[in-house]
Amino acid sequence: MVLVPIAQAQSRQESRESSEPEPSGGEIEGSWRVVVTRPTGEIEPAMETYVKGGGYVQSSFNDALQSDGSGHGAWIKTGHHEYTATFEKFVKFNFITHQPGVFKIKETVWVDDDNYTGIAVASLCDKFGKQCVPLDPPCATTVGKRMTVEEPQCP
Repeated sequence: MVLVPIAQAQSRQESRESSEPEPSGGEIEGSWRVVVTRPTGEIEPAMETYVKGGGYVQSSFNDALQSDGSGHGAWIKTGHHEYTATFEKFVKFNFITHQPGVFKIKETVWVDDDNYTGIAVASLCDKFGKQCVPLDPPCATTVGKRMTVEEPQCP
């Protein structure tokens, strides 16, 4: 009976060790906590996840756009520690067309271990992601910090 808990503990430890991510270097894959600074000086928090193979998920607060849900998109490697992503997010109110629409962001980031800096260009589009109009001023800066696993600490 004593051997079963020991074997389970060893199995959990081996599972944890095999699932630990390798050092990231300049790779983008993983989840990031991001601070977006708009040209107006407004600061907005966001979260981004870059998935192996080019998938991308983003979420943020944006009350002006009355956005629901996450943004979805794709990313590619464009240089040494450089990546470009595009994502789209449905919005209840496109203030250009006064109808529901899509908020589109194109972002390029430069990764340095567990941090990145980047630039982003924003547009508002029709509800099919077409007929996009760049926001004025369109460019924002982004700063990302890689999220890591934190062990729970119970008293």
